Amino acid sequence: MASRASAPTGNARRPAAPAGRLAAGSALLGRMRVQLALLLRLALRLAGGGAIAAAGVALALALLSYSPRDPSFNTATARVAGNGLGNFGAHVADLLLQLAGWPMLLLVPAILLAGWRVARDTPVPVLRMAGGTLAGALALAMAAGGFGLPDAGAPAGPGGLAGQALAR
Repeated sequence: MASRASAPTGNARRPAAPAGRLAAGSALLGRMRVQLALLLRLALRLAGGGAIAAAGVALALALLSYSPRDPSFNTATARVAGNGLGNFGAHVADLLLQLAGWPMLLLVPAILLAGWRVARDTPVPVLRMAGGTLAGALALAMAAGGFGLPDAGAPAGPGGLAGQALAR
């Protein structure tokens, strides 16, 4: 009968792990979770900043490859768009050049700067940047429309409709 008491039973427990090892494992898991969250935040921030900067480059490409013969809001043609961004780029470039002419190129550095600031996790003063850029673009549009500069291929003159309206 003594042998029966010393034999292990099916529901006997293993010795508990030292409390220090469990605490260290839990702390390591917590640090890994924090590091993973920081890495994910960095990746999302860089992807967002890169996407904004890519939009700025795309806008520059659309505006600089503008052709008045491309299909757009005021040009109906069966011609394939020669714009660097295709039909979409031709329509965007036509709309922006109709509104304010070539000063709309000022949007490009502002968008690139916004992408840089998002990627670096610095505050982006959207209202100040947009307001300053649009005010500068309108001032240049007015100047371009008022001085009678050559249109340089812009559909509504070098200052667009805003330049024509503000110059009168």
